[in-house]
Amino acid sequence: MNPLDAQGFIPAGDVNEDRYVGTLKSGSISVKVQVTIEDYDFLVLPRVKVLDRQALPKAIRGHLTEGDYLCYADRETFLLDRYQPDRSILTVLDRARDTLNILLHGNPARDIAAELFAYWGGLPYAFIDSPRTMTRATLGSVSFRNGYTLRVVASTPERMKAWAAAGNATCEVAGSISVLQCAGHILPSEAAIETFADALAWAQVQQGAPDGVAELAIYVSDTPPGLFLVGDNGVLGFQAIASPTLNIAAKRGFRPSKRGTLWLAEKDKLKIERLRGVLADHDEIVARNLAGVASLSGRKIALIGCGTVGSYLARGLVQNGAGHRASLLLIDPDIFAPGNIGRHLLGARYIGRNKAEALVEALRHDFPDVEIEAVTRSAATCFSRLAGFDLVVDATGSEQFSDALNGWALASRTAGRACPPILYVCLHGNGIAAQTFLATGRAGDACFRCQRPLFDQTWRYPVVQSAYETPDVAVRPCGEGTFVPFAVDATMMAAALALRHAIDVVSQDGRPTFRMRAVDPSKARHQNERTIEHSDKCPACSPHSN
Repeated sequence: MNPLDAQGFIPAGDVNEDRYVGTLKSGSISVKVQVTIEDYDFLVLPRVKVLDRQALPKAIRGHLTEGDYLCYADRETFLLDRYQPDRSILTVLDRARDTLNILLHGNPARDIAAELFAYWGGLPYAFIDSPRTMTRATLGSVSFRNGYTLRVVASTPERMKAWAAAGNATCEVAGSISVLQCAGHILPSEAAIETFADALAWAQVQQGAPDGVAELAIYVSDTPPGLFLVGDNGVLGFQAIASPTLNIAAKRGFRPSKRGTLWLAEKDKLKIERLRGVLADHDEIVARNLAGVASLSGRKIALIGCGTVGSYLARGLVQNGAGHRASLLLIDPDIFAPGNIGRHLLGARYIGRNKAEALVEALRHDFPDVEIEAVTRSAATCFSRLAGFDLVVDATGSEQFSDALNGWALASRTAGRACPPILYVCLHGNGIAAQTFLATGRAGDACFRCQRPLFDQTWRYPVVQSAYETPDVAVRPCGEGTFVPFAVDATMMAAALALRHAIDVVSQDGRPTFRMRAVDPSKARHQNERTIEHSDKCPACSPHSN
């Protein structure tokens, strides 16, 4: 027997659609619903529609989408078993019944406030500045080279133009609209909002709304009157749509001082266009995904090496806040060649460009608000610039250069000059294992050279089996020269390891200072994470090494 039949539901669809009508009990209240099952793989959740909603003894205002369909579960977390369809359908009914119990017998105010954003709908506008800082918002559109146009809200017209230019796009400023800062959540309306008068009345009862919300809405003269409401649960807005009377008056011309009076005189007749804000300021872009992980915002970071590992690491640093409220410095003297494309973040359009400059350009286009600088000469010529940074990352993968950088750091600290911690990241062998090491500069901690005091001896904590320590070097017949081949997964793993280590430096102390990840476990030597101690045999930092 169909599980819906057993629950008293009767078929209501045609032969091509599984649709049933029945009743769900919520306490003493019977709610007539329609259940539609479109897909028994359950890639689309069964739909539960509340019928005759107006006949219920208590109004249902939450957990309903357009068309009175019940929002009973989160599609991302609610799983239904295709191999047990009967049980899955009964689970849907149980969830729908639980939701109705909340709406009819509980206090759904918080849920309604949280869902208001979804129910409101409207034209989306991306706020590239924090809406909480605004009293007035500039509206416009930004057109990207691929033909896509994005509705944007900025603090000023100049800010919008600068943001568009940084993203290699163009913008058109449409006007401005006032912003109402609500205390706490934006509260839902008790009644339907259909007219400009309805919307003004709804805005007036919001927590923190000043007297005279109508005057606030018509204060700006360059666009139709309206408001953005900013609360803890989102950003919603509305604008009045001009009536024939207002259009005629506009064509005839009327004094700006009379404009507000005309709009308000027509407010009961005017329909509205609904707007909704989408947070797109850089703080939000970074913070929304961190889930408790420390942001790199406000930290001055220098990245040396914009090659295969450095390119992916640079993007990860930016996506975790680097370059926001503090500069990100990228250093690399090399030119991006065709052979680099196979495992680099950048693609063919950057061939022939300096790697650091090309990477800065790509990141600025993707993240218009970041502050990034490129240095196109060898880092060895500008070590002194690194003193003022919070963290230096060496992604060159060159042990010779890392040794020189380590020597500069030791000399700086010995002379009492400022020197930031240095994070070294590299791949061993043919991408067999990724390793990071943090030189903290603290007494007792190892410097970079302490890991391998003598170049003709092995590392103190080798991460590659001895047979694979020396990488196989490839020579292509095209005259490109020699290089060390390894696949791009090793690149990404090394960049991810370094990014997490950099975050730990900011949020804690970066310990353990030595970390590794095996890319090819069959050839790697697993080493536990540890904080490496100073070696008395180190020629760089030990006075007894000789």
